[in-house]
Amino acid sequence: PTGVFLRHQLARTTWIDLDLRAQQILSDHNLVDDDTVLAASIPK
Repeated sequence: PTGVFLRHQLARTTWIDLDLRAQQILSDHNLVDDDTVLAASIPK
């Protein structure tokens, strides 16, 4: 069970990191609006 828990935590952390990075990239390009942020936050 511990291994599964750790994998889930790692996956969640990775998604959060990717989401934050995507938002940073979008803000760097001044493309941030609600639709853009929403689209960037949805896993493909």
